[in-house]
Amino acid sequence: MQLLAAATRVSLEDCLLVVYKPDAAGNIDQSDLVVKRERMLKAYKAGYNLIILNDLEQTLAQTAGFLIERGIPADTKVIVGEQMGTESQKITGKSISEVSRGTSHWMSCMAVKQSES
Repeated sequence: MQLLAAATRVSLEDCLLVVYKPDAAGNIDQSDLVVKRERMLKAYKAGYNLIILNDLEQTLAQTAGFLIERGIPADTKVIVGEQMGTESQKITGKSISEVSRGTSHWMSCMAVKQSES
């Protein structure tokens, strides 16, 4: 997440970092998912950037789709980091709409940066 923040040129103190909590069986805790999603929306609307860690059960596509459904413009630019810190590291800029329709490596994160208006 820190590598993606640096690539996005944002300070971690200006970001909400989102990591999903597992339940006792190792799956995403669904009540935590609801809380984190609402927190993402509030933070973004309050002017914070978002850095979201992918999960096998909560992909970046699912998260991007949720954010679009809840009012984040489909043309919002995001940065996706795949396999950060490895030799296979890949950083790609795209729209949140593209992320919602695509796939990414299971070890990925996404930065949703506030527009620079």
